[in-house]
Amino acid sequence: MTCPLEQKPRYQKDANVKEHKVTSEYKSLDKILSLIPKGRVMDIACAEGFLVWLAKKNGHTARGIEIDAGRVERGKKNLGVELDTGDVFENLNLIAGFDTYIVARFFHNIGYEKSMKLMDEINKMDDYIIIVKYKPGMRKETGAPREPLATKKGVNSLLEQYNLKKKSFPGEVIVAAKGKYEYVPDMLRKHLPEG
Repeated sequence: MTCPLEQKPRYQKDANVKEHKVTSEYKSLDKILSLIPKGRVMDIACAEGFLVWLAKKNGHTARGIEIDAGRVERGKKNLGVELDTGDVFENLNLIAGFDTYIVARFFHNIGYEKSMKLMDEINKMDDYIIIVKYKPGMRKETGAPREPLATKKGVNSLLEQYNLKKKSFPGEVIVAAKGKYEYVPDMLRKHLPEG
């Protein structure tokens, strides 16, 4: 099932997708992807797949899943990345077996119940890293409060239920880890300040 979006992509801009430029909002993610152990990366709700491209640039094997077929095609065309079109909840089998998961500005779009379902699926893995990008500030540009899962506090609250080792970094990024990767957030802290 695809869901055409009538909006221009907001967080993966032409500078990212067409020019392959690591803009300021992705600098800490670029650094994180350069430092974590090389492995298989899955970007959930990947839009055009810029973070898939960024993971590959940093030596990982990477793929993404996105419900919007237009964004997937734009990413394949401009970034040459491996993306699947579909609803992640109808394709949970596609997210099994990865070392690192990226969830960028997605939890708040699906709400708490579906976020828990997604985390339950990821947490079936004995060892994994999850990189979550949330929205800046407690309020939207309109002044209205952000949904809890769009904020650092809300994402931290969700991740705490899974007893993960975690740290926050610049660029509205939280890195959490389980099992053999529990050392990763502390290792990253040696290279990146708190966010």
